[in-house]
Amino acid sequence: MKTYCGLLLITVAALACAQAPQSAKKAAPAQKTMAAAPVSATFQPGTVTGSFTVNGKKAVFKCAYAFVQQGSFHSERDNVYVILSDAPVTEAMLAEDFGLSKQAENGKLHAIRIEFDDKMQPGMGDLYHDGFKEMNAMSSQGPHEFVSSSSDSNKIAGRLFVKPQTSDADHWQYSAEFSAPLNPKLKAMAKQ
Repeated sequence: MKTYCGLLLITVAALACAQAPQSAKKAAPAQKTMAAAPVSATFQPGTVTGSFTVNGKKAVFKCAYAFVQQGSFHSERDNVYVILSDAPVTEAMLAEDFGLSKQAENGKLHAIRIEFDDKMQPGMGDLYHDGFKEMNAMSSQGPHEFVSSSSDSNKIAGRLFVKPQTSDADHWQYSAEFSAPLNPKLKAMAKQ
């Protein structure tokens, strides 16, 4: 139980992605990649395979990060976060108000950010994709599923997915296998 509570204090962020042209992303199959160089000495990426599709526009995940940060609904405790992305995510982006949203608006980032509860179950999810019809970011609580393959106090790994969803006029889904080291608590994480 203590191990799982410790894991909740870590957020997984999918990052460290190669910069492929958008047309190549649609045709390229999901493949496991590792960041060529770390984003920072303290914010280390993991590996990921999978994709995120919104209204037929597919983005292939290339980056995975996990870290611990203050919980959204329970500020008295820290939770684990996971970010899966098709482009690198930096600590600076997470510290900037709506940093991930701004990158998605410009078509430079397609990502999911999932917050895990104290039982290591996915709760709130933030989705960043320029394929959404109204906005480039939305939140979704409930449909996210996680099957752990190997998690301890140093890393989190498994399958994170959602069955096909419809929100307003948007159709979306994602599925990924990832493994990421649990990074230390970030100095700051702004509203995304």
